[in-house]
Amino acid sequence: YTEKVVDNAGGDLGDLAESLNYMTESLKNSFEKINKSDWRQKGLALLNESLVGNKSVKEVSNRALKQLIEYGKCINGSLYLYDEGILKLNKAFGLEANMKKTFEPGEGMVGQAFINAKPQVYNNLHEDDFVVTFASSTIKIYGIILLPIFADGHIIGVLELGSTSNFEEDRIAYFEECCINIGIALSAARGREKEQQLLEETQAQSEELMVQHSELENLNTELEAQTQKLQASEEELKVQQEELMQANVELEERSRLLEEKNHLIAERNNEIQKKVEELALSTKYKSEFLANMSHELRTPLNSILLLSRLMAENPEKNLSEDQVESAKVIQSSGTSLLTLIDEILDLAKIESGKMTLEYQDVYIEEVVKDLKSLFNPVFQ
Repeated sequence: YTEKVVDNAGGDLGDLAESLNYMTESLKNSFEKINKSDWRQKGLALLNESLVGNKSVKEVSNRALKQLIEYGKCINGSLYLYDEGILKLNKAFGLEANMKKTFEPGEGMVGQAFINAKPQVYNNLHEDDFVVTFASSTIKIYGIILLPIFADGHIIGVLELGSTSNFEEDRIAYFEECCINIGIALSAARGREKEQQLLEETQAQSEELMVQHSELENLNTELEAQTQKLQASEEELKVQQEELMQANVELEERSRLLEEKNHLIAERNNEIQKKVEELALSTKYKSEFLANMSHELRTPLNSILLLSRLMAENPEKNLSEDQVESAKVIQSSGTSLLTLIDEILDLAKIESGKMTLEYQDVYIEEVVKDLKSLFNPVFQ
């Protein structure tokens, strides 16, 4: 389709040549459109094939960016995803040394593309800043394209591609179609990650709930044991309270009885005190009586003893032997009576309750003799 008919002659041949050339140009344009469409469709098929499966956001970003750079004949690229109010660099190839990791919405070309939410193409770049640094050399970039990525009607990121040539309409259209599929894949990957995160959180919560349930069961068991102990303690305390109440009743009864006994003892003490006082008074009277009687008894008794001693001695020898013997009996009996009176009148010994015993030799013959002398006159 590259050959054209050259006919400088006019007339019908010239018109025919012109028609053939027009037809050739039309066929060329048609085949170019078909080839470009095939190229786009093949690229989309390769992209979709690379994104099929349960892949993470990182894997989707990596495969998509790699496929676009290789198939779209780019030299480098980067993918920024919107997260928590900031555009964060998710994946990059051929990353420039001065490329930022994050952008605020509206900051730089990336942030501006996010705000505008439409493709931005920069061709014919001549500034020295637009270079890609490799290990051994640097390559100048002539074209940059920034493409917004949508999912569910919301922009979720910005795709940036750099090329050593300008971006023509066919490549731009291809990249725009690719961004639609990339947005769908990223949204699905995010959904899966969110579901996985929710699943893990749910599993963690379930495990935690199981642990808490086990702990709660153990706690309930301990609580039941403590409740039983508490009930047993309450029963024991109730029994102790009843015993204490009974003991208090008994103590009150004993206190009452003790009070009555104390009252009775007090009354008896009063009576004893009265009796002691009466006894003391009686003892006083008895002592006075005995003291008085001692004088009354001793005076005639001493006279009897004196007269009986004189009669027993019989100095004038005018008494018979029986009379002398009788006088001796009278004297002996009087002496014994005086001794007895002395002992009775010893108030100190009587009041102290003690009497001193004096051990003396006793001759049975004298006792018999004295008794015989005392009672012989009775039997005569």
